[in-house]
Amino acid sequence: MVVDMLQDDDVDIGIAEMPPHVPCPPSRLASTFIDIPSSGDESKYSEDDDSSDSEDEQLLKDVDRRFAHKWNPLPSSKEPELDFTPTFSSQPPSSRSRRNLNSTFGFVSDYEPKLHPRFERLLQKLNKHQLRPKQHFYHSRAGDPSRIVRTAVPFTSKISAGAINKIVQYDGSVIVASATTGGQPDYQGETADPYNKAGSLVVWDKEEPYILSDHSRRAPFTKHYTVNDVAICPTADGKHVMISSSHDFKVKIWKRATNGRYAVDVQPREFGRPYRIKSQQHQPPMDIAVKPGNDATFAVASRQVIIHSESDHHDEWNPRTLTLVPNSRARTGAMKWGSGPTEDILFASSESYNDEMRTGCHKGFDVEGDKVAFKFDLDEDGEALAVDALGERVAICTENRPDDSDESTYMARIFDVRRKDGRETSQVELGQSNVNWASFSPDGIYLAIGRGDGHTVLYDSRYLDDILYEFAHDDPSRVHPGNNYYGVVHGEWRTLHDNRLGLLTGGPDGCVRLWQPHHAPCSKGQGKIVAQADGDVAYFTVGNRQFDGEHDLVVGDGDGRIYFFDGLGNI
Repeated sequence: MVVDMLQDDDVDIGIAEMPPHVPCPPSRLASTFIDIPSSGDESKYSEDDDSSDSEDEQLLKDVDRRFAHKWNPLPSSKEPELDFTPTFSSQPPSSRSRRNLNSTFGFVSDYEPKLHPRFERLLQKLNKHQLRPKQHFYHSRAGDPSRIVRTAVPFTSKISAGAINKIVQYDGSVIVASATTGGQPDYQGETADPYNKAGSLVVWDKEEPYILSDHSRRAPFTKHYTVNDVAICPTADGKHVMISSSHDFKVKIWKRATNGRYAVDVQPREFGRPYRIKSQQHQPPMDIAVKPGNDATFAVASRQVIIHSESDHHDEWNPRTLTLVPNSRARTGAMKWGSGPTEDILFASSESYNDEMRTGCHKGFDVEGDKVAFKFDLDEDGEALAVDALGERVAICTENRPDDSDESTYMARIFDVRRKDGRETSQVELGQSNVNWASFSPDGIYLAIGRGDGHTVLYDSRYLDDILYEFAHDDPSRVHPGNNYYGVVHGEWRTLHDNRLGLLTGGPDGCVRLWQPHHAPCSKGQGKIVAQADGDVAYFTVGNRQFDGEHDLVVGDGDGRIYFFDGLGNI
């Protein structure tokens, strides 16, 4: 026993002689070395209260009592006194507050004790295998203790220039595309924006970031452009390229140089020439859709659809245009590749950029034959598009605004593309909130639609009649004053450890929440917070568990911060 080993009062307590398995709670060492003011309730933390102590902690108390004279307190410092009064709150912490949960003693403090370096080393040695990671303590909704969740403390960075547009994890790197103030397309009479800065394309390589500034210009004044999208495309030689689209009207292809970093303007010979294309007809390139598999093909949404395929020389890309819209009042919006019987089909919807024009075109392109496979019987303005896992059904969400009305109505329709006749099989009215995204569940049963009002609605895709679930990010908004409110901007389906489906959504309350359609809407696990940001969630991505080097979750918010989460468990 530990007590038997230390019964002699003359024994000198040394670091090397302390049994390594004895736990040493951090607050006990802190209270020994630092003058901690009384909380006003001495009995609550009394030494005589043994009801919640483990066996090891009881042994440690015996050691403390026998050798209390061996521990000498540090002289008092001029630093502010530490207040360990419990500070539980039913509201999420503000962006300026950091609250940690001590999982051993169960109190929350805004501060951490500062020890002398000698005792810091002692603390580390005594607790090498005993302390748990610190955790955030959040309420997802005031007065609802069933929705309290603990999440690992993220690593956070503010190197990006503005609101996050896209995050990609690949081969140990995290690639972030973002907006930047003054990064819009050039216009006549434009002057330099003092807040315009680099950082709209950032690559994190093993937690070391570097900025790619090629989407910029130097004359007549330095300007950095917003990067709209970024994607990874495999190449025929077994490698990959990174593609980025920007408000500078350029799509760029990046390859990794010998030093492991991406580059376009300085390329080793074996990687070929840097590649740039100019977007067309005064519409900057927006979304990028990479064809699944190893075909080295991707599509870019500009005014029309631009398809890029790798040539036989492996250092050149051949662009070609597929016509989606017949007039200049619309542009290509959402795009999705099919699968299975439609793996060579690219589905695309148009969207208007003129409020007076609310009509659209929706087509399926046979990319191999460079032709329209079929046209959907629909002329409303496109909002979102989804393809089921079997490649047999397509869901298209649209906006319909009558000529004599200032209000829009949003619709969702499902098409059986095996028929190739473009006729819908079912439809439902979505109300008057705009649609940000749509996604079929992996089993094809559910259709999830993320809306601009902060809600996600689930339908049975086989019938598409009544709403099955309506999931709400209804905590207080964390949208920064002056920024736009976008609602639920992104969602991802996940297969949980019990083989049940889970849906992750990010919303204006700064939370990434987990919803489980197989549970009752009012069950206590519904809407549990997986991660929380200081601003509204602009995008997030979940790492692939099968590969090392990817984070469990990476979140970007509307203020340009990036949060890296690990150790989240079952997502």
